[in-house]
Amino acid sequence: MDRIKARVITSVFFVLIMLISILAGPYSFLILFGLINLVCLVEFYGLLLPTKGWSAMIRIVIGLIIASLPYFITAGLYLGLLNDQNLMVLDIMIIVLPSFFLLFLFELYTGDDQPFLFLAYMVMGFFYIGLPFCLLIPLAFPMQTYFFDIVLGIILYNWAHDTSAFFIGSKLGKTPLLPRISPKKTWEGTLGGILITILISIPMSFLFLSLSFIQWLGIAIIIGLMSNLGDLVESMLKRSVRIKDTSQILPGHGGLMDRFDALIFSVPFVVLYLYLSGSIDVLF
Repeated sequence: MDRIKARVITSVFFVLIMLISILAGPYSFLILFGLINLVCLVEFYGLLLPTKGWSAMIRIVIGLIIASLPYFITAGLYLGLLNDQNLMVLDIMIIVLPSFFLLFLFELYTGDDQPFLFLAYMVMGFFYIGLPFCLLIPLAFPMQTYFFDIVLGIILYNWAHDTSAFFIGSKLGKTPLLPRISPKKTWEGTLGGILITILISIPMSFLFLSLSFIQWLGIAIIIGLMSNLGDLVESMLKRSVRIKDTSQILPGHGGLMDRFDALIFSVPFVVLYLYLSGSIDVLF
C-alpha cells in the first residue's frame, strides 16, 4: 500500500510540474526538458560506465556535456540567444565533433582495458538520449514561435498509452508479448494501449487545432507502436546490466528514463512524420 501511495503522490506532483512548465512559456519548457535530458543522461551513463575513480567521473562529465550540447545549442538558437538559425547543423557540428575526438584523446591516458566500449556508450548516450530531447524543440516552435500544442499532445498520448496498456494488460492480459525482455507485458495490453491511443486522436483534434485530425491520427499510430517498443528497448538495457529501475529519483516509479523511455523512442518518428507531411519546418 505504501508503494501504491508513493506512486500516486509522485504521479500527481510530476504531472502538475510537467503541465505547468509546458503551459507557462518557452523558458520554463526549455528548462524543464533540459533538466530531464541531463538527469536521463546521468542515469544512462551511470548504468553503463564505471562510476568509481577520477577517470570514471571525468568520462561521465564529458559524456554529459557532449550529449546535452545539441539540446542547449538548439534552445539558444530558437530563443534567439545565438545568431543565424539557418546554420544550426553547422553550429552543432563545429562544437560537438571536436568534442568527440577529445574523447579518444582522453581514453589514451585512462589506462582502462575497454576504451572503445566506453566510447561507444558515450556516443550512444548522444543519439539515444541527447538528440530525441533536442527534437522536442522544433515541435514546440513550429513557426519559430513557442506553441505547446504538439508537445503537450504527444505527452498526453504517451500517458494515455502507458496507463491504458497497464490496466488492460493487468485485467485481460494472458499472452506474453516478449517474455525474454519483459515478462509482464502482454499482447492484450499492447493492442489495448494502441487502440486507446488511436481513439484519443478524435478529442485531441478538437482540443489542439494546430494539426488536423489525420495528422493527430498519424501521431497516435506512431506513438502507439513506438512507445511500447521504446519501453521494451529500455527493459532490454536494464536486463543487460541486471537492474530494475534506472534510479530512485521518483518514489514508486524509478528513474526519469523509466518515465520517458516511450517519449524518447517515439519523438524521432513523430518529427520525421510531421516533417515529411510539411507540418513543421526543421532547420537542422
